[in-house]
Parts: sequence; C-alpha cells; structure tokens
Amino acid sequence: EGGREGGTGYFTVNLLVAAVGEGEVVPDSGRKKHDLLQQVMRNVSKEQQTVVRLQGTAPPRPLKLRVFVHNSIEAKAVIDYVATHPDQAPCPFVVLARQVCMAVSYRKHSLDPSCAAVADRLRKQAKTRAVNLLRHALAHPDAPVEAAGLSGHRGPNALAPALDRLIQQQSTPLPLRAGAGEEAGEEGRQRFVVFAAKNNKPPPPLPPAASQPRGAGAGRGKGGGEGR
Repeated sequence: EGGREGGTGYFTVNLLVAAVGEGEVVPDSGRKKHDLLQQVMRNVSKEQQTVVRLQGTAPPRPLKLRVFVHNSIEAKAVIDYVATHPDQAPCPFVVLARQVCMAVSYRKHSLDPSCAAVADRLRKQAKTRAVNLLRHALAHPDAPVEAAGLSGHRGPNALAPALDRLIQQQSTPLPLRAGAGEEAGEEGRQRFVVFAAKNNKPPPPLPPAASQPRGAGAGRGKGGGEGR
C-alpha cells in the first residue's frame, strides 16, 4: 500500500517492459541464467501478447511483451543480459521501458493490499495497464519506432529513450511517504502513471456457518442404546 490521501490509497509498483525480439540468447552466462532467459522468451502470457500499428506501416503487427516487477529475478536477468550484450542485433530482448512507475488507486475501506491475494491482483492490473500504455506509446506520432527496431535489429536499447519521454507525459506527481508502497522511494512527490483499481469494492460477506439441525445426532436414547 502506498501513500494515502483522504479515503484513497495507492499501491505502487515499478515495472520493466521489454519486447521479445528475433535474436537468440547467447549461451555465455551460465546454464541456469540461460534457461531462465529462454523461459522469459517463450512463456508469454495471453495478457502480454498484443498488436501495434507503427507509424507509416500497415497492417498492425503482433507484439510479444514481457512485463516484470523491476526487482524480480526475471527483470534482473533481462537487464543484466542487455548490459552485457548492448550491441547484439538482432537481440532477444528490446527494452521499451526500464522503469514504469505505476500507482493503483483504491478505496482504503474496500481493499487491503497487505493481503497477498489483493496485492497480486493489483500487481496484475498494473502489468495489464503497462501493456496498454506501451502499445499506445509505440503507435504515437512522436515515437520513432520502426518494425526493425521493435524486432531487435537495432539492438536492445534503441527505443527506450524516446518511449520513456512519452510515458513521462502520462505520469503525475503523487506525495508518497518514504518507505511506503511496494517500491520505496525518497520522501516527496514522485511521478507515477495512476489508474483506479478494478473491482474496487469490498468482498461479499461470508455466509453464516451452517448450524446443526435441532435434534441432530440424537439418535440414541437414554443409556446409549439405539433409538428404541
């Protein structure tokens, strides 16, 4: 749970967004990390598969995105790989946004992000919103994005600077306390892409426990014999 104003709380999360390129993972980083990176390329959820219409191109092209919490094992593996293979082309990962700061607003009396299930749901919503955010940024008239760059033929870092500027235009400053939220930051006003949580309602009350019918279990008479 992030900073609060009145009856509103903010669940904040920083995300790495990368496109799956046409290159192959170079097997020079150890078997374990290589296998992890291969899984990142292959295991793309339905929510992270989309289409985008680039400026000056038609028809729309399919796009596989990978969205990870910035401090996750997968995100760190991708960042480390890109840092050690900055000139690979085509590359397996094209960084679109190194850190998208998302803030999901919710009603304090309705949702409790300290509950793991609620936090997972809000995190998933933030990832879905990030996919839509990047899809629109890629199609923006000011985005110098071409099919070759998006598929990894311009290297892993060619697109992020321009897209970061477009994403910042969609962000707004929020006053969050230091140490609050999933991604702690310095005290003051930080910029986030803010959106309201879906299903921002309290869960329905649990049904009352079923009471035992009167006389249940009274099949025995006095003295413990079967009903006479």
